[in-house]
Amino acid sequence: MRKRKELMIFDDVDISITVEKNVKGNKVPMPLVIRKCNEKTVMEITHEIRETQTKEIDRTAVLGNNKSDKLVKMYPYIPKFLRKWGYNKILNNPYSVKKYMGTVLLTSVGMFGKVSGWPIITATHPLAFASGSIAKKLKIAAGTLEEREYLSITIAIDHRIIDGGPAARFIEELNNLLENAHGLAANE
Repeated sequence: MRKRKELMIFDDVDISITVEKNVKGNKVPMPLVIRKCNEKTVMEITHEIRETQTKEIDRTAVLGNNKSDKLVKMYPYIPKFLRKWGYNKILNNPYSVKKYMGTVLLTSVGMFGKVSGWPIITATHPLAFASGSIAKKLKIAAGTLEEREYLSITIAIDHRIIDGGPAARFIEELNNLLENAHGLAANE
């Protein structure tokens, strides 16, 4: 993450996702930051997401405590220039961004329908992923035409932080890990 002209490097990978929660009987999308994903297995991350989804809450704010609930209720009454100033204050401080929004964004537009394509991401995170749905496509493999399933993933990288060459190598390595189901127990 960047702080003016400095580059801040964090050891932990904190992924920000949106989960659907039950709030007073209504399904509401809410943010969840999964901390230290680099130290967890796929199953541990999955368990944390599922546990968060099933836990019912009775307030509308996800981050913080009752104090944040009051801020959420007051938010519409705060003048726009003050809201913008506060938001920019958080976004210009890498430690605040990490605390409230994580270091990586992951969103899935394909969860709620067939999205055969690549979503366009505009994110404040230096690294963001958006997945579509799984679609069947034809591919030539070993000289024969086969129907295979493909997942469309858009990856947005802040080029002020990482150059194109290392970014391309990261994407190639990630693609290899995904194609080989790295980290899943059945393939280990």
